[in-house]
Amino acid sequence: IEPIFFGAAVDVHSVIVLLSLGFFGYIWGVSGMLLSVPLVAVMRLLAKSYADMGSNRRSGEAELMRKLQQVLEGKWMEEDE
Repeated sequence: IEPIFFGAAVDVHSVIVLLSLGFFGYIWGVSGMLLSVPLVAVMRLLAKSYADMGSNRRSGEAELMRKLQQVLEGKWMEEDE
């Protein structure tokens, strides 16, 4: 239940929260598990801001950041806008 609440609070899909808990827990142990959700939230915000600045960037990079943002939000199966 906690990954659902954490994911909803930072707009990250609950499966991504669970995967990040496992990944960062494997890499850094308990401290990695505590930092996993904030790190993924920062990655999502960076991808969102980078994708929003797409007019100033090459379109391939902005598209990659948009896809990363969709994956982190759990919307990777939805159609593009």
